[in-house]
Amino acid sequence: MLFKKKEKTVSPSPSPPIAQAHSDLKRVNSGQSIKSNESIKSKHKLKSIFKSNKHDHGSASEGDIDQITNNIDSKLEIVNEQPTSDEFNKRISTIVENDQFSESESEFETGSEDDEIEYDHLHPVKPKFIPNEHELATHLSTIMGYCGFKKESQHVTELANEESKKTYSLLDKVNKIHKIPKANTGDSVIEDYQVELIQNLSSKMEKILEKKKLDLLKNEKSLYQRYGIIRNVIGRGSYGLIKIIDPDSDSSHPLQLNKFYNKTLYVVKELPKKKDENNSKFIERIMSEFVISSSLNNKHIVETVDLMCSLDYKINQVMICSQGGNLFSYLTTGVNIKDQCVSYMSFDEIDCFIKQIAKGLKYMHNHGVSHCDLKLENILITYELTNENRYKAKTVLKLSDFGKSFVFKTKFDDKEQYIQSGPIGTEPYIAPEEYLGDHSSVKKDIWALGIIVLVLYNIRRHYYSKKDQTYTDLEHRFTQKITDSQGYVTGYLWKSTESKSNGYKDKVFNEYSQKRMIANYDTKTKEWLIKRKGSFPPIEEICQDEDDELNELRIMILYKVLDIDPFKRMNCKEFLESDWMESIDACS
Repeated sequence: MLFKKKEKTVSPSPSPPIAQAHSDLKRVNSGQSIKSNESIKSKHKLKSIFKSNKHDHGSASEGDIDQITNNIDSKLEIVNEQPTSDEFNKRISTIVENDQFSESESEFETGSEDDEIEYDHLHPVKPKFIPNEHELATHLSTIMGYCGFKKESQHVTELANEESKKTYSLLDKVNKIHKIPKANTGDSVIEDYQVELIQNLSSKMEKILEKKKLDLLKNEKSLYQRYGIIRNVIGRGSYGLIKIIDPDSDSSHPLQLNKFYNKTLYVVKELPKKKDENNSKFIERIMSEFVISSSLNNKHIVETVDLMCSLDYKINQVMICSQGGNLFSYLTTGVNIKDQCVSYMSFDEIDCFIKQIAKGLKYMHNHGVSHCDLKLENILITYELTNENRYKAKTVLKLSDFGKSFVFKTKFDDKEQYIQSGPIGTEPYIAPEEYLGDHSSVKKDIWALGIIVLVLYNIRRHYYSKKDQTYTDLEHRFTQKITDSQGYVTGYLWKSTESKSNGYKDKVFNEYSQKRMIANYDTKTKEWLIKRKGSFPPIEEICQDEDDELNELRIMILYKVLDIDPFKRMNCKEFLESDWMESIDACS
């Protein structure tokens, strides 16, 4: 949702741990000051979408929105002209070409980590993929929130291709995607153009869904004409059918491995209406996710290229396919595509993943949108194969699934808007302050980033730290909460951060709250003022299996992004400018 409404409410706890954290900080005496080693550095519908916020931290007035919508109403009219044959045969791009922000210009962002010249290292290509059997479905079974794989018959794929010939784009000559700059300019993901697109597409969808004006669809190219044949239907997930499209419609042969990874495929995600959801709410939800995901413009964010509707009123979102599945499936697959055991991941590999996730998140935050459901399953992988090695590749991570995303700042806001509902997202990633009332979605995302860092290192420590160990049941071990010799889970350390009268409901998180390191960090001098040393074993020992000069800094920063007090938590900029992240070479 653009401005998140209550999805899942958890009763707030009577005990506010944030206040407790403030109290703890006041009681502890100042300790030693530590500085990192210098040598380590190397928007009538718009009113419902732009909701009124009684706890307003700076928002557009109703008059401002009325003025904008009046201007829009005077010039936005859905085009309903039958195209000529020549026009139809010429492909019309769904994306506005913006010469003002060219590819080359966007790279010259002062002070951006994207200016770095980064070393190209390689990661194992996973999961197993058998190109000769042409089973793209198997390889992509976990993509875009799909849970579990069910192989569909060839008949289903043929029916899907027939339906694709009767599925048409909602975008046209007037309504196009307008991507925000690639550079971190601070422009909101909701600017004037996005407001126009929201109102225009909402009006168009309303006429189609409620008044059954299908003639508004048939003027545009079909899914089949625009993108190509559906190679596979991989099942029905939490969203609906997931379809993989090959733009090379003349292709009748199995894809060879190198061609598969080095060509553009598309994912079509069906967006079904929820139970008891009326058309108005359905349209608002679709507009929220589509406008956010299509406007974002960063290599670490999945690219959305179209919004389409079938003659039986099914709404589909079209995205560029990430061929490697998601990060959860990557971590829980113990073999590469050659069926060779992968038993070791270096700190460099983990740090590379962490830096890429943080860069994508920083881009979102700089443009006024928070993810609100950041987790391993919502981080997708794209491989870039080289000629030198068929089984290892440059690995680019991309944030995906913006169904719960929250626009905390538009061009009409002076300050960050807060979330007013209870916890949103997936339980192990929920921050403690979410159970207490209004909270910052930005700080929520940072906490989720910290959980990802913690889980990545925890999994590495237990399953990928020794080159001679072999685990063939990684997914089972991860989901069944296998514990180590000290009784700590080898995946997610705790299930919940919800508090109770005398602490926290989860025993391990309660222990963390009592034993975590408490420290102040000066982002300019990069000095640490330790108020309480950490003594939480799963973090203190998370990097001890291998001698690395960055280990102490990794641990200290992990405590800081998982600070229970959100006001003390690091932000993405501070995280990426730390000596740890500045020393990391990430796949580019």
